[in-house]
Amino acid sequence: MIENHGELPGWKVVPAMGDRVWKPGAPVFGWQERKPMTPAQVEDCQGGKLFTAEWAEKPFRGYSVVPDEDRRKAAKFTSEEFTKNIAKEIKTG
Repeated sequence: MIENHGELPGWKVVPAMGDRVWKPGAPVFGWQERKPMTPAQVEDCQGGKLFTAEWAEKPFRGYSVVPDEDRRKAAKFTSEEFTKNIAKEIKTG
């Protein structure tokens, strides 16, 4: 099984997907409904792609176990990293 450093046929461990957030200190590009625009909203504006490339980031959100068909590349771990990061997540859900 995965939690014993083995393989689980048909499945792989990948970095979890998450939304982009603004980096600390990022200037406000625009407002929508009294809130700063999200990176996705800014990207649709003129010059937004360049702005988000510099000021937005995708923080680490953990790992997910997904089918082999998933387009993301499998994460690679040392035995120690696996025990510390993956097995704990699988047990806690």
